[in-house]
Amino acid sequence: MYFLGIETATDACAVALYKNEQILALEFTQKPKIHSQSLTLFIEKVLSEVNIPIYELSAVVVSAGPGSYTGLRIGMSTAKGIAYALDIPLMLIPSTAVAAYAGLDKIPNPDGILVGVIDAPYHDVYLQFFEYGLFFLNPITEPQHYVLDNHILLPYLKQDKLLYLIGKGANKIKEYYNEYKNVIPLENVSQNMRNIGYWLLESYLANHFVDLEQAQPLYVKDFMPTIRAKKSSKK
Repeated sequence: MYFLGIETATDACAVALYKNEQILALEFTQKPKIHSQSLTLFIEKVLSEVNIPIYELSAVVVSAGPGSYTGLRIGMSTAKGIAYALDIPLMLIPSTAVAAYAGLDKIPNPDGILVGVIDAPYHDVYLQFFEYGLFFLNPITEPQHYVLDNHILLPYLKQDKLLYLIGKGANKIKEYYNEYKNVIPLENVSQNMRNIGYWLLESYLANHFVDLEQAQPLYVKDFMPTIRAKKSSKK
C-alpha cells in the first residue's frame, strides 16, 4: 500500500510517499508562502522518483492543523481533490503530531513527554502533549492554543520526566522555564512528514478515515484578521 502525506500547516511545504510504514521519497522546503506553487510539483516529484503512478495510492493523509489558515486550506483542498479523484480514503493528522514525530530520531531517551509545537504570532503557540509508545506517540491531550506564561508546563514538570519541546517555537516556550533542566527544546526540527509511517499504517488498517465532504482544517483558534492602520496622507 502506498500513502501520500501532505504538510502545508506551517511555513514548511512537504510531501512524503510511504510504502506501508517505510518512507520512499520526500520533498521539502521551508521557504514561506510558496505552498500553492510547490505542492503539486512536490507530489509529482515523489511519485516520479520511485516510478509510482498516482492511481497506485491507497490513501492520502494531510496535516490538518493547527497552523497557517492559508496553508491549511491549500493542503486540505489538494488532499481532498486527490482522494475524490482516485476514490481513496482521506486521513487527517494534527500538525502538532507531525512536529512531535519529526523529533523522534533526535531524542536519545524517548522515556519522557514529547510536546509538538506549532508557533504562532506574538506570545501564542499551539501545543499537543504525547507519551512515547512502541513505534507510536500516545496523545495525552488534543492540540490546544496557549498564550505563553510560566504555568503551561507545570502539570507535566511535576511528573519528574524529561519534557521535549519539538518544533518551531520551542525556544520561545523555553524562555519561561529556564530554571528547569528537564525542559529540552528541539527548535531545529523540520515539519516534514518524516517518521509517521507506523501511525499511517495503523490508522489505515483501523479505517480512521474522514468524510470528504465534511473534512475541514483543524483551526483550534478562530481566525482573527490583522487590521493595519492606514498611512496618513501627506499634505
